[in-house]
Amino acid sequence: RNTMVNTQFIQRPLLTIPSNASTSTNNAPCTNLKIMSYNVLAQCLVRRELFPTNGAIMKWKARAPVLQAEIQHYSPDILVMQEIDEPQVTKYWTQILKEIGLEMKFHRHRSKQHGVVIAYRSSIFERVLSPTLEVYYDKKNSDVSGNEENKAGENLDVQQNDQQHAHEELAEQDKEDTILGLADTGNTGFAVALRYRDHPQEGVVIGTTHLYWHPHGSFERARQLGLLARRTTSFAQTNFPNWSVFLAGDFNSSPEDIPYTMLTQDIKTVDDIRADTLDIFRRSVGYLRIRIGLDSDIPTDESGKLPRDPVPEDTLMAHVQEIIDLYRPVSDKYNVISAYGKYYKEVDPENSLEEFYGEPNFSNWAAKWKGLLDYIFYFQPKEITAETNKVDVIELLKLPHPKDMGEGLPREGEYPSDHLAIMATVRIHHHG
Repeated sequence: RNTMVNTQFIQRPLLTIPSNASTSTNNAPCTNLKIMSYNVLAQCLVRRELFPTNGAIMKWKARAPVLQAEIQHYSPDILVMQEIDEPQVTKYWTQILKEIGLEMKFHRHRSKQHGVVIAYRSSIFERVLSPTLEVYYDKKNSDVSGNEENKAGENLDVQQNDQQHAHEELAEQDKEDTILGLADTGNTGFAVALRYRDHPQEGVVIGTTHLYWHPHGSFERARQLGLLARRTTSFAQTNFPNWSVFLAGDFNSSPEDIPYTMLTQDIKTVDDIRADTLDIFRRSVGYLRIRIGLDSDIPTDESGKLPRDPVPEDTLMAHVQEIIDLYRPVSDKYNVISAYGKYYKEVDPENSLEEFYGEPNFSNWAAKWKGLLDYIFYFQPKEITAETNKVDVIELLKLPHPKDMGEGLPREGEYPSDHLAIMATVRIHHHG
């Protein structure tokens, strides 16, 4: 019988952004980097009822070689991945990424069997071992790590290895902990600093995360992303000023959801928030207050999850203001740009949704849910100096249109995960 593994997948083109194609470099040095984000679907999360008609591709031994072939084909210089099964880190990922020139760092919460990875092309970058940044979103949980494979001393939390920043950081954490949030979701994020081998004074700070999944969990997701964005930008400003800052990953949020809105739309007051997003706030705050017992005596709907009557307006506004304040230090200093949101309409207008800030239709196509969850964000400083590394997005990996799709992914010969890899080529201008 034929034991050949089918490693075929649908190959998508990188599309050149017309408005940036001719950006002059004035013969100044620059680096083109391909940054990819990919939720590869953890095997420990696969349940037949979620993937009823997908067949043999659901087995790890069928999917793994296709994931490898796909990553190899697109050849990213920085790769962030989510839903990496912990046992496969040493058994599989470290080795196959090394074969394509990528070194990797894995991070997970001790309560989960899967985690996230940041990998980088070792011919271009060396990773700065200290300081590092890990962000635990659960309350009072920021000193626990699930990174057993990391060297002792390399995995210190930011409080320990950034002393001058420690008191400020802890005070900020106490302030952040007053925000309405779930006690424990087991979601985390982390960031690494990557130094250019040929421009050792410069580099990239890149963070990734996999945010809380619940449909009514928008407020919690917004809190989690706010913490990650604050800590990552503060980590970069303190230790690596002028380096380019990116966040990429699976944010479990579509563009009208609170996290995307707060990060990208420079929200100063509640009046800046769209009505559909405010409705999401309303439902999510109601859900959270019942879930954590603040409103346990309030009558709920049939699901028992949401209050029968809307949350009082003053309560809602207080919580909205907390989230606005959480993001303020980020939005004061940066314009946060989604690579696809800003530029995809130039290359594939039919698949770019104006009401979704120009983002494409979907990056997740599962049997039970289809929509956009994955993003590559670039933090553009509002005050550009001569020392700032300017960033241009010059290419985007094409995403399929809904009409190209059949039943839920993964599918043999098509795509090996229920998410699609997204990728942006960015040109980073050096200043020396």
